[in-house]
Amino acid sequence: MKIYEFITTSDAITFKAENDKVAFLTCLFLGEGKAGCRDEDGESLNTMTAFIFNQDQRNKVYKEYCGTEDIQSVFDDNICEVANALKSFAYGSIPDRKQYDEAIESITNEKQLQEYKKKHEHTNRTSLSKWVATAWKYGEALLNNN
Repeated sequence: MKIYEFITTSDAITFKAENDKVAFLTCLFLGEGKAGCRDEDGESLNTMTAFIFNQDQRNKVYKEYCGTEDIQSVFDDNICEVANALKSFAYGSIPDRKQYDEAIESITNEKQLQEYKKKHEHTNRTSLSKWVATAWKYGEALLNNN
């Protein structure tokens, strides 16, 4: 699993994904093509497709990350991976993420884990945006409907 940064104008947010394709799909889904993405090595993914007004150019980006212009079929084929990436969202920078992961891995009680995550989300969110809570909600919905 690789750590990615979900880039918005509000707080620092990270998530984990198996690969760039899943990270691309996750950012495209949650950010509706208006949020950026960078991997833990600083490499940017071209997820801000809402600002690519030429459909041929947008299709070129889809093909680069997904191997096809048919983004919906790729999303459908990777829905569980995208859902798990959404459920991994957390506020904080990439260096902060490693500490967060260590903390959540040490909690074995599911109720305590959910309480810790909610407290972390509330404590570390400085804007009115609720990207992390929304990502969790969408992740659960995708898994439950799949």
